[in-house]
Amino acid sequence: MDTAALGLVPGTPLLGLIAFDSEPGHQSPDAVHLHRMLIFTGTDAVPVIERRDGRRTEAVVGRGDIVLFPAGTRAGLEWSERAQGIGITVDPATMSDFVRREMKVLVRGLCCEGETIVHDDALLAVAEALRDAVRPEGPGRKLIFDSMARVFLATLVRRRGVLSDAAAGMFGEDRWRMLVEHVGARLSGNVTPGEMARVVGMSESAFRRALRAATGLAPSAWLRGERVAATLPLLEQGHSLGEIAARCGFADQSHFTRTFKAAHGLTPSAWRRRGA
Repeated sequence: MDTAALGLVPGTPLLGLIAFDSEPGHQSPDAVHLHRMLIFTGTDAVPVIERRDGRRTEAVVGRGDIVLFPAGTRAGLEWSERAQGIGITVDPATMSDFVRREMKVLVRGLCCEGETIVHDDALLAVAEALRDAVRPEGPGRKLIFDSMARVFLATLVRRRGVLSDAAAGMFGEDRWRMLVEHVGARLSGNVTPGEMARVVGMSESAFRRALRAATGLAPSAWLRGERVAATLPLLEQGHSLGEIAARCGFADQSHFTRTFKAAHGLTPSAWRRRGA
């Protein structure tokens, strides 16, 4: 299935998507100007050979594994077993415009944090939502896809974005990873700005300034976004809304539903039914 790219504004594609169910094959090691992602959705393990900038790496991928090729990387992939997945392309200039105008984040690009293949259940959940959004014909199809595309880009930037030099100078990528890991492990509890500041070795006032420089958000708003992002894989896995609310630190199911709808334009139940 290959879908036409939908526009952030007329004439400016937000992203491209293709779902694949492929026999053994390969993607040629070409240098392209787009960010490319291959997100594997099948349950069977698939042996692959990755060629990136002259290096050859053998690996085995499964559901939730992602091969991310930042723009300008000369890279390709071979797979020796049948594979299912989703391919996504994003134009760097379009992503930069999106994060600046809509997310108000200072990001200079994407990184793999030293890895060529990563595992990310949150990106998998949103990618499958994108795929499912284009399958049914009917009213609202393009609107739903456009909304899901924005959610995907926002999740991608949150998890794989590299801070701009200005933001990195105030906050630092190592401190950012420390913060995300700490908060992710404690979402079910009450995480305060003071606690987050201590984790990264800053005063609370300095932390607030650095976080706003990096994300455009106050600590409470940024933490709310992290809680919502953490609910996506749990929704895909079929957990009850009450359980998800408790695990991700919402006061109750109603609070979770209101916050999720404000972020994504759909209730959690509607999100779960999107592909039905």
